[in-house]
Amino acid sequence: MKVIDLFAGCGGLSLGFIKCGYKVEKAVEFDVSIADTYKINHPKVDVIVDDIRNIDNSGVFRNGDADVIIGGPPCQGFSMAGARIRHGFIDDPRNYLFKHYFNVVKTAKPKVFVMENVKGMLTMQGGKIFKEIIEIFSNSKLLDGKTYNIHHKVVRAVEFGVPQKRERLIILGTTIKEIDFNGLWDALPNLLIIS
Repeated sequence: MKVIDLFAGCGGLSLGFIKCGYKVEKAVEFDVSIADTYKINHPKVDVIVDDIRNIDNSGVFRNGDADVIIGGPPCQGFSMAGARIRHGFIDDPRNYLFKHYFNVVKTAKPKVFVMENVKGMLTMQGGKIFKEIIEIFSNSKLLDGKTYNIHHKVVRAVEFGVPQKRERLIILGTTIKEIDFNGLWDALPNLLIIS
């Protein structure tokens, strides 16, 4: 299955999908030095080094380019560290980069998307940003008649065998109607630790 990795960083999410048998076709990373690291880690992937705001509607992506889109829009605006460092972080433009992620999903029309972020996204601006994410991916008018069934969960790294207490919000959207999301999550840590 084909994957596009947005806000790809050095390729950690890509690595996980590649290890599970997926083929990452394209990756987008804004920072040149980080993109260089991604290229070293994943030399077979077409890495687009640009701001997603420049390319989400530029024709770089087409319908059918991906079965799965993955990525984590920058989290500085949602994190508690960001709140402590900056006054006025509510207006941080990075809080709205998920809209460009949405534009790529709308264009490529994958069966599944996976978005990860800090759990602060759930409560940012009184939950308005998280609610908007759910609404845009569930709105058939915005998605040319298609909608995604949205599931989300806050997970702790230690539950997956990582020796740290980091918590991340995982948002999964799928066009597949019948999925036992909770059953999948319950089984996943054991599957990952065994393999």
